[in-house]
Amino acid sequence: MKTKIFLLAFLLLTITAVYAFDVYIRPPRMIARINLTETSVWNGFVEVRNTNNFTVNVTFTTTGNITDKINIINRIQLEPNQTEQVNFTLTTNKPGVYNGAIIAAYQAEGTVPIALQSEITMIVSGTEKKQTNYIYAIPIVFALLALIALLIKRYRK
Repeated sequence: MKTKIFLLAFLLLTITAVYAFDVYIRPPRMIARINLTETSVWNGFVEVRNTNNFTVNVTFTTTGNITDKINIINRIQLEPNQTEQVNFTLTTNKPGVYNGAIIAAYQAEGTVPIALQSEITMIVSGTEKKQTNYIYAIPIVFALLALIALLIKRYRK
């Protein structure tokens, strides 16, 4: 009997509760191709999901040499079983290859944050669109119109 009680007490003391904190981000990797002769902006998204039965906060940070080229929100809150598509914009005006990542750090109350990342490679080609500046043409157009008006006035006399 003492052996059974001792065994039961030993089992109760050694069994611990298992706690799982599940995190999700999609896509794990993306390639953004930008042709500067057409545009300097690329729109993308990452999908984050809370598969847990409690609310989590997701904080977004960026790494690599895309940090100054990306615009993404800082933080969202996900309810249990909620999926959110988080849009972002990449903007550049120089050709080259840029690498970085969006890091999604999940944290629930009283837990240690868990982070996942979505890697991004930007392949930028072409040259920047030249903006035609018509401000210099305005005085020339006015001068031509004045000259035409003066010539018409002279020929009418």
